[in-house]
Amino acid sequence: MLYVQAEPVFVDLESLDVPHMSLEKARRSITLRTKAIIIMHYGGYLMDMPAWRELADAHGLILIEDAAHAPGLKGVGSYSHAAAFSFYSNKNMTSGEGGMLLVHDPATEKRLRLLRSHGMTTTTLERDQGHAFEYDVVELGFNYRMDELRAAVGLVQLEALSRRNRRRKELSARYRAVFSQEDRIFIPFSDEWQHCGHIMPVLLPEGAYRPDVMASLRERGVQSSVHYRPIHTLTQYRRRSSVLVCLPLTEDFGNRVLTIPLHPDMVDEDVDYVAANLISILNAHLV
Repeated sequence: MLYVQAEPVFVDLESLDVPHMSLEKARRSITLRTKAIIIMHYGGYLMDMPAWRELADAHGLILIEDAAHAPGLKGVGSYSHAAAFSFYSNKNMTSGEGGMLLVHDPATEKRLRLLRSHGMTTTTLERDQGHAFEYDVVELGFNYRMDELRAAVGLVQLEALSRRNRRRKELSARYRAVFSQEDRIFIPFSDEWQHCGHIMPVLLPEGAYRPDVMASLRERGVQSSVHYRPIHTLTQYRRRSSVLVCLPLTEDFGNRVLTIPLHPDMVDEDVDYVAANLISILNAHLV
């Protein structure tokens, strides 16, 4: 947004149980200056797209999906004006880097194809094949093209996406079953929520010092991460903002969330090992 001089307006979560942007709080944040809504399927858990499209249409706004966590999830890209996917190395489908856009409007697609390649009217391949003999640069574009090697990797990954998503969901369900008797570890979303199992976020209990928990997990051979530190607390955005942004639920979630391993090559015993060690570490750190 900042690249096109738009000013982001951050909206708090619906709840700790549903860490998606709140539709009602978003509705209250819309002004005459609002141009678009950007939503994200956090963790690979599908947002209520018909409701968000209804809100966007009611105010004449563009609806954009950050679908980086949701490849292969039914309904993604169907209701929005555009959906952006990431093929970074930790995504359900990866080509190492790069991504994909889904759009419905042919004119928008044409302009995006232009912008991704320096704003040039023809490509090197088109000229090499004799479809064009010259080019012009008609917009200030970017160098966002995916190369053929990454595209080839992506095609192989695409064939395995459904199978790997199913396995991610199975592993997620096992985590939920193992943690079901542990009151101090909270897992967002319900068992029935439509998702593709991108990451496995858990909320640590209040009083648990996350860096120590992560260090102890690492000592036991368990990698962990944080998805995510709230955007409005990052230095770049704090420097830009002239007002104090306060999003209590987002900040609480961001301070307590821990991402534990979830990958389709894991076996059930891996889940049991991670869960047992996390429980053991919290028992040692908390009284």
